[in-house]
Amino acid sequence: MKTGNYGKTIINNSSIKCIFNLEEDNILSLSENIDLNQKEQIEIKNLKRGESLIIAENNKIIIKIISNELENNIIEGTLNENDKK
Repeated sequence: MKTGNYGKTIINNSSIKCIFNLEEDNILSLSENIDLNQKEQIEIKNLKRGESLIIAENNKIIIKIISNELENNIIEGTLNENDKK
């Protein structure tokens, strides 16, 4: 977002925002465009793999995404020959 308005435009035009773990400087940049309190900023910094902060209008909730074994293998790049069929 620091390099232009494209990121800001995308964020502002998204009705549902899915925020994953970010580093502190990116959280501060995001906070310039989305109303995040200090607790939410800390939660974003501490999100684990598979967790996300979902924002829809004034509603905010942290979710945990649970993937199955095939999805885990795709994400981790550990597909074996049987999975590819």
